[in-house]
Amino acid sequence: MKNNAFKIVLFLFINSYATLVIAVLRDPFHQSDRLTCQAQTQMLISQIQDWQFIGMVQQSNNQYRQIWLTKDNQWLAITDNLIPNELFPWSIESLQHDKIFWQAQLAHYCHDKVTWIMPIHK
Repeated sequence: MKNNAFKIVLFLFINSYATLVIAVLRDPFHQSDRLTCQAQTQMLISQIQDWQFIGMVQQSNNQYRQIWLTKDNQWLAITDNLIPNELFPWSIESLQHDKIFWQAQLAHYCHDKVTWIMPIHK
């Protein structure tokens, strides 16, 4: 009797584990294939390096600033550091008179970030 009860419990455990594994494998949002940190870095740099600085509008008291970028007949306006979706996950780290420092966070398992320096040609 005890042997049969043990077999039933073992069967139920194995069955529930198998059901869980199958559910995870079929989940389209479960990413089992991780990109290497180097591949992520290359993808992010290729995403931003094609954009070029075109101009900037700024009030004299620095309350309002709008940066214009272009790429392949596309224009992006970045107002008050609100980054458009086309540049996600990049953000402006700092803006100097001759360059913009961009920064993007890599996946959590990389524990790193990428920096890109965009020259400003006036």
